[in-house]
Amino acid sequence: MLTNMLDLTCNVESVSTGQTAFGGQTKTYSTRLTSVPCSFKTKAQTPSSESEKLGKQTVNTFYTFYMEATTANLAIIESDRILFDSDYYDIERIYNIAGKNRLLQIDCIKVE
Repeated sequence: MLTNMLDLTCNVESVSTGQTAFGGQTKTYSTRLTSVPCSFKTKAQTPSSESEKLGKQTVNTFYTFYMEATTANLAIIESDRILFDSDYYDIERIYNIAGKNRLLQIDCIKVE
């Protein structure tokens, strides 16, 4: 039943952090999951709190991915990111809808 709704695919990447020789932080992403069936939609647009502080008029656009709650997908965490259609999305929140381990809702912000 879910396979009809999850008609797209994405990859999930996990982050590793390290330090440079000068004490700076580095981030390296590696693929955690590939070709994950999903659906995708734009969820909402809200004013960016950072832009308001700087006196700029910009908005954050939130995107939502839906995925089946498989054992592998349940291991996705908020520090991961999603690669979809050549764009990266930072994960903001993950919801196990109704706590039934059937469908995950993953809210993201597109990396610009």
